[in-house]
Amino acid sequence: MCDSRPPPADGDDIAACAPQSASAVASSVDGDAVAIDTVAPGEGSGITTLPSGEPEAWHGRHPRREFKARGSQVIRCEACRLPRLNCLCPYQVTAESRIKFWLITHPLEHYKPTNTGRLISDVLAGTEVFSWYRVEPDPRLLALLEVIAAKDQFFTLQGLVEETSLPKPTLHRMLQQLEDSGMLQREADNRHYSKGSRLRRLAENLLLNDTVQGARHGVLNRLMEEVGESCNITALSGSEVLYLDRVETQAPLRFYLHPGSRVPVHCSASGKLFLAQMPLAQRRRLLTGTPLNAMTRNTLTDIESVEAEIEQVRQQGFALDDEEFLPGLVCIAVLAPNPDGPSNIGVAIQAPVMRQSREDMLKHLPALERAARDIAAIQRGAIPSA
Repeated sequence: MCDSRPPPADGDDIAACAPQSASAVASSVDGDAVAIDTVAPGEGSGITTLPSGEPEAWHGRHPRREFKARGSQVIRCEACRLPRLNCLCPYQVTAESRIKFWLITHPLEHYKPTNTGRLISDVLAGTEVFSWYRVEPDPRLLALLEVIAAKDQFFTLQGLVEETSLPKPTLHRMLQQLEDSGMLQREADNRHYSKGSRLRRLAENLLLNDTVQGARHGVLNRLMEEVGESCNITALSGSEVLYLDRVETQAPLRFYLHPGSRVPVHCSASGKLFLAQMPLAQRRRLLTGTPLNAMTRNTLTDIESVEAEIEQVRQQGFALDDEEFLPGLVCIAVLAPNPDGPSNIGVAIQAPVMRQSREDMLKHLPALERAARDIAAIQRGAIPSA
């Protein structure tokens, strides 16, 4: 172990004090030596730079696992991590040196009181600390995210073990990593998991900022010019309809709804289409868990009425919003066809009832269906029809 006496000012002996369990590599950067202390590389994903000048570099993060080794009940100093009776903080010294240390260490190594890298960082203010993980993401973690993204209900560790055949300790570690990063959240019973806010934002941002956005916007703009009314592209997000894109009419009377707006699923034309393609059990679970609030006097607020409307939508292939979300607003929508399964892209035309009646909106159905096919072709990477 390194001598605990203050190191010499020139710093040459500091590099020699690197722990025997680590490998120290020295190179020259602008004439200054650089030492790299690789301490217990661990598992994870990504690299985090932690400047040693901040207390958080070594002491701000807590280990993921509870410390149960010998001495776990000792009351420790938050800075040096030694027992308070043996705290060395009053005796801490600093030194000047031409040597700059870069320490590469596993995050849990930060909390070891005997960590020699900690002593180096405390003495030399210019030390840089990197938390090291595997550079390439674990393909099993990506596969697990795909499994989770396809679920429409809560799930447990044991259920995922049976579904993925991954070892339980490995799967537990992965779920803990996803929970720590906000991709998952644990429910109140502490057994079940659900999708976290960060994962939902990731999915929504992907939809909002997709690379085909420009091409889809062009189709939407052509549809607006043909029918003379505002048009939008929507997707289902939880129990709401999310506006992915919208082109407003130039007519003086219009309803302004910008991309990113959300509408309750039960009182929008697109929402009825998304509900119509769900299995009955999944749809009932969504409707029973979602308040069917009356937005207008035309809003359907009981499950039986919504189910009857959805059955009609399923048979006719399009849906209408007859002043169910906003008074004076009528809407017609279809889904962009998806030959591989359910579609999560809706295309809709909206207009004030003063300009377009329910019957007038039905006359726009052929143009709307053409636009939906073009958007579906863009989604598949094909060239839309002229």
